[in-house]
Amino acid sequence: MNAAALTLLQDLWNNLRAGLLLACLRKNAIGQFRPAADQIAALLICNLLIILVSDYLRYGAAGQFNPYAFNAIATLFLGSVGLSYIAGRNSGNVRSIVGSSVMLLSLSAVFSAVGNLLVPEFDLSWWNIEDNLILVPYLLWIASVIVFAFHGWHGGLQAAALALLYLALLLAPPNLLPSGAFWYVDDFAADNAPAGDINQEAVYYSQPYLMNEVEDGLLPGRPRLTDAYFVGFAGDAAQDVFMKEVNFARRLFDNRFHTGGRSVSLVNNATTVGRLPIASFSNLDRVLHDVARAMNPQEDILFLYLTSHGSEQHELAVNFWPLTLNQVTPQALRAALDDAGIKWRVLLISACYSGGFIAPLADDSTLILTAADADNTSFGCGSIDDFTYFGKAVLEEQLTQNQQFIAALRNAITAIGERERREHVHPSNPQLSVGAAIEEKLRQFDRENGS
Repeated sequence: MNAAALTLLQDLWNNLRAGLLLACLRKNAIGQFRPAADQIAALLICNLLIILVSDYLRYGAAGQFNPYAFNAIATLFLGSVGLSYIAGRNSGNVRSIVGSSVMLLSLSAVFSAVGNLLVPEFDLSWWNIEDNLILVPYLLWIASVIVFAFHGWHGGLQAAALALLYLALLLAPPNLLPSGAFWYVDDFAADNAPAGDINQEAVYYSQPYLMNEVEDGLLPGRPRLTDAYFVGFAGDAAQDVFMKEVNFARRLFDNRFHTGGRSVSLVNNATTVGRLPIASFSNLDRVLHDVARAMNPQEDILFLYLTSHGSEQHELAVNFWPLTLNQVTPQALRAALDDAGIKWRVLLISACYSGGFIAPLADDSTLILTAADADNTSFGCGSIDDFTYFGKAVLEEQLTQNQQFIAALRNAITAIGERERREHVHPSNPQLSVGAAIEEKLRQFDRENGS
């Protein structure tokens, strides 16, 4: 190794060390930097390698390479040099411009390395703080270091202004700056990849036959008894948890509430396609009409369990890649129930933002329990989960016990809140709406079922 290269590496080491000391708020760190034009290039490469290696270790071969991350490095370079130029312009001190750039790029390397150690899914963004509370002290630390560094290098009010500009560069929303991740997982492709070979045409053409089997298998309601009819709807094929939850719910209602012969599952999942009708709104609408024809409308109760992802626009996700399916809105669901003529309705909706379904669906003869209010997410819809938080509390923990139906739902709300507090997640705030007539109807139902 020649002398020039050795000097460059020694200076790089000293600059990174000075950056680390400055990040620890050491007053003497400013004087230890070795400003040079070649150090700007070396530190830029160092920042690039830190991001590249950490991203690869996070995702490895499962990830996809993102060439646009080079744009993020360019943004970092231009931002650091631009702020340094502003700082040195008034004084005309070229060395100050180079030195400030070296200082910022050294600190950027330290911030990135520490961030990746603190948070496995590191995302230096204000919009992700709710998911990673450790980012709060981390960002406060960065702000303190930046103000301290600029004050030490430039002094005065100029330091505060430049520190704010640099923090704005670091914390800019993602739509304003390019992604800095060199490897990433394509969540859309992963979530929508079919679990097996699906013949779209065969799926579509098989639905009438599967729905005819459902209609033919429904038992009629018995006179002078409150029969329960169960319909389960697992809307999203990307995670098995929705299928598992509907399967459990159907077994539970068949066993405890005697819905055997009066229960239907609509499921989006590659393992059930061709055996069960898919969870499409068209199939749901038809099932509701089939159930209405089978039941005694003034006596019998429909228990409808909907589980899927939910959107802030209050739509229930209906996804089964590569099929094209309509989402479920509360207005469309209300219209289908009304058109079918089903009077007594119990709607259990496990989805984010599902509280938005309450106002359009509530009436005197309807009970609605949602996994969240209209403004918050719910939890537990991971690929390896057997239940959502809502499903576990309502189905596995409460309705399996011999207690009154509405009391079980209220206990489930309490259990969800306690679990969320234990796990330090933002409250989902489940909502329960009970019409006066359905409340009395469910008391009668409890008495008939020995609860």
